[in-house]
Amino acid sequence: MPNRIRNWWQTCLLTADEAALRVRAAVAKSDHPARSSKSLILNDLEPRVLFSATPIDPAMIPGADELSATVVEVEPAEDSGQDQQLAASSATEQSSSEIIVIDSSLPDLQQFLDDLHQSDRDRDVFVLDANRDGVDQITEILSGRNGVESLHLVSHGSDGGIQLGNTWLTDDNLNAYAGQISMWQGSLSSESDILIYGCDLASGADGQHLIESLSVLTGADVAASVDDTGHQSLGGDWDLEYTVGQI
Repeated sequence: MPNRIRNWWQTCLLTADEAALRVRAAVAKSDHPARSSKSLILNDLEPRVLFSATPIDPAMIPGADELSATVVEVEPAEDSGQDQQLAASSATEQSSSEIIVIDSSLPDLQQFLDDLHQSDRDRDVFVLDANRDGVDQITEILSGRNGVESLHLVSHGSDGGIQLGNTWLTDDNLNAYAGQISMWQGSLSSESDILIYGCDLASGADGQHLIESLSVLTGADVAASVDDTGHQSLGGDWDLEYTVGQI
C-alpha cells in the first residue's frame, strides 16, 4: 500500500481494540441505574487510529472479501469453547437486553469480535452483510425481541450519515426507512439508548436532525459524535457529544 494511502488510512480509522473498549464502556453503564451522564469515560489509550469521517471503499480493507456476508452472534465468555454461530431467524427469539451491530467494513473485525467475546456480558453481537441494506438487517435482528435496553451501532460516519451495510442512512433518505425504523420501538425498552459510533455524524444540522428523527421514530435516547472519535493525540475524543434524551 503506498505511503500516502497508508498514512491517510491510519489517521482516518479506529482500531478494533479501542472500539471494543468504547462499546464495553457503554455496555457497562447498564449495571447501574444512573442515566444522567451525556458522555462515556474511557481510560487513556496509546495513539491508534480513527473511525473514518468519510466514506471508505471496502476494497481498501484487507480481507474485505471474506467479511462481505458475515452475520454472527457472539456468546458470553463462559461459552468461549463454542464456535461463533451464524445468526439465523431463531436469533430473534433471544432475550438479550443489549445488542451490538457492527458494519463489516470495520478494520480488524475479527479482533474486535474476539475482544467482545472475552466479556461476560450477556449481549448479542451482529455483523452486517455488506451486500444488503443495513436498515433492513437491523429490523430483522430486532424483530421478535422486546425489552432491548441498548442498541450500539458501530460503523463509519460522515457529516450527516452513517454506513449500514450497502447503504448510507442520512437525513435525506430517512423518510424511506421511517416505517420500519418506527417498528424498532416495539423491541426497545421504555428507557432504551441507541449509541452510534462514527465520526462527525452529528456535526451539522442534517446529522442532528437525523439523530432527533431517530429518537422520535424509536422512542429511544440517541447519542452520536460531532467530531472525530478516537485518541486525543490524533484529534479525536471519546465523547458522544450530541444527545437526544438522557444517556
